[in-house]
Amino acid sequence: MKILAGMTATLGFLAVALGAFGAHALKNSISSEMISVWKIAVQYQMFHVLVLLSIILLEQRDDRAQWQIIGWLFAIGCIVFSGSLYLLAISDIKIFWYDYSNRWRYALSRLANSVLFFNQRFE
Repeated sequence: MKILAGMTATLGFLAVALGAFGAHALKNSISSEMISVWKIAVQYQMFHVLVLLSIILLEQRDDRAQWQIIGWLFAIGCIVFSGSLYLLAISDIKIFWYDYSNRWRYALSRLANSVLFFNQRFE
């Protein structure tokens, strides 16, 4: 669980740093739509950090392996989902986005959502 706690701290630091980077360095470099995508990625990453902190606290009270599995699934989901949104915002490569007009393409964000869905069902 110490590794997961370190991962959570790193994800929290990166959420703050990437939020500041998006607010200051990217505001003149990318479109307002992509700034919005960047903000969503930062928000979701911070929400995941809060959930991971809760999972770590719960694991200390109830020492079952289930909490570690749930925590790692949340961490993986955070990296894949927020990471795909960050890449979408700075590269505008649509493989990282799910396009509702073309349902067969842009599946990486769907994969991240599937990891999160599985994680919620595992609880």
